[in-house]
Amino acid sequence: GENLMPAILAAVGAYATVGEISDAMRRVFGEHQETLAL
Repeated sequence: GENLMPAILAAVGAYATVGEISDAMRRVFGEHQETLAL
């Protein structure tokens, strides 16, 4: 686990949208799937 903040700040500095940043993070890390426990 590396710190993501420098990469996020660089993306924001390049005028990336929140959606573009989120899509990139989803491609790298995948999407969280909550486990439902009753």
